[in-house]
Amino acid sequence: MKTITREEFIEELRTWVGTPFHHQGRWKGLGVDCAGLVVMPLANLGVKEALKADNRTYKHRPGHQLLLERLLMIADEIPASEIQPGDIMAFTIYKYPQHLAIKSYGDKVIHVTEDSGVLEEYLSDMWKKRLIGVFRLRCFKE
Repeated sequence: MKTITREEFIEELRTWVGTPFHHQGRWKGLGVDCAGLVVMPLANLGVKEALKADNRTYKHRPGHQLLLERLLMIADEIPASEIQPGDIMAFTIYKYPQHLAIKSYGDKVIHVTEDSGVLEEYLSDMWKKRLIGVFRLRCFKE
């Protein structure tokens, strides 16, 4: 697996800021969802294993664990207390894992919302309550 730095990942993610939300989207500037916001920046940095973990058969409101199953193909779950920039945060909506955000610097995250598209912002209390896991990508140089 190609290795990258956390800084490279965050900088690539920041080039996606402003991209609108599009369910199952994978296109910078045109439309992306939270899974695409993990997969495509990694692929752009040469981490092709991310493409093998991608799946675009999921529904807008899934009722299964597919998101976490696919994430575990490229990342390992870690204690939330060990979170660092570039780590992936998973959240529940309607009881199932349905949203991902990437830890940025300080208390910020980079994620995509239906209303605002890709943005870098402080994690709201609503999302903090829905956090179900933190995952570290295996491609990071440690």
